[in-house]
Amino acid sequence: MDGRIGILAYGSLLSYPGAELAGLIERRVDGVLTPFAVEFARAASRRSGAPTLAPVDRGGAQVEGSLLLLEKGTDLELARHALYRRGINHIGSALTYDHHAPPSLPVPGHRSP
Repeated sequence: MDGRIGILAYGSLLSYPGAELAGLIERRVDGVLTPFAVEFARAASRRSGAPTLAPVDRGGAQVEGSLLLLEKGTDLELARHALYRRGINHIGSALTYDHHAPPSLPVPGHRSP
């Protein structure tokens, strides 16, 4: 590829990426399978009960989604923070993602990054 950032997305992220991410998306590639197995972790109360999937080491299945290719030159940190804010419903805020922070809810069978 050409060094672009891609976000593997499914569900509500495809229909509503939020203003921050929408402004960064150059194109969408549909029909992409997760390269790992996932399973249902919980219903997301912040997203009207939409499913939250988590990677698992055993069981689960690959699911189809889309690859959101961001504009060439998009900064990884900018993309990471925009995706985080969209996920917690704080689009446009100054909140940033901290990958060192523990997850807010333990997910059974979840594979740590």
